[in-house]
Amino acid sequence: MRKIGLLAGISIAALEVLSACTTTSSYIPLHPKSPRGKNCELDIVMPGESPKKTTQVIGSFSVQEMGLSVNCAWPETLQKNKDHACEAGAQGIQFLTVDAPFIHSTCYRTKANFFIYE
Repeated sequence: MRKIGLLAGISIAALEVLSACTTTSSYIPLHPKSPRGKNCELDIVMPGESPKKTTQVIGSFSVQEMGLSVNCAWPETLQKNKDHACEAGAQGIQFLTVDAPFIHSTCYRTKANFFIYE
């Protein structure tokens, strides 16, 4: 009986630690703009691609991992970028790097520029 209680306690503690870990993000504004509505329409440009029109970079955004994290698969990481881009007033996101999870990291990590069209 004592072993079951101990295992339950360890399991609960592990879940609390995992749920507390998350990603961290950083935004550096270069040309502040008015926020756009939540879930605004954005153009997405992946690494190695170029925007279809001339752009002006309005800020840089990165998403990095803080230890063992959860809820940081590609859909969640992309949504975090989109939410911040809309808040920054961007019309698009140009990803500079997209790093997939690997043995030393459980999350997607990104570096991107937010842009507007000229």
